Amino acid sequence: AISSTEKEQILTEKVRDKFGKIIGDIDKDGDMMISWAEVSSMAEHKDAAETLASVNINMVDMIEIAEDFIFTGVNNQQKSLTFQQFMAMALDCRNTHTAVIRDVMVLRKRFNRKISDLKEVIGCVGIKLDALIERNNELQSQHSAKAEEVDSTQPWEPAVLFADH
Repeated sequence: AISSTEKEQILTEKVRDKFGKIIGDIDKDGDMMISWAEVSSMAEHKDAAETLASVNINMVDMIEIAEDFIFTGVNNQQKSLTFQQFMAMALDCRNTHTAVIRDVMVLRKRFNRKISDLKEVIGCVGIKLDALIERNNELQSQHSAKAEEVDSTQPWEPAVLFADH
């Protein structure tokens, strides 16, 4: 008899083989890296959902998690995943997996990284906003100075303002 661990390995290898073919179909640029566009296109591939479901992976959940892996950094810079990285991430999305402390710690790290990125973005926005406020104040000062200059050099009599030329 085959143990449950061996069955799992055989099933995982089958899925890797099938998914390798699916990735080959959707890898439009042929770089053997999986981009966001390619992950998104999996939803339209005829065999992707069935292959994922065969190992208890929900396609929608997997795509949402892949988005978090692919878009990283302060500006949500897009990176591509290797096939191995993608398969590890996908197989971690199985509904049969029970969360363990390691999973919670990984999640905590990801949240902390996202919060740090967000703080950095907010800081950059604050700096830009301060610069815009300063520039606005400068322009208002210049406008006020010019208005005073015009007031002191031009008579503001209705006859002068509305005279026909």
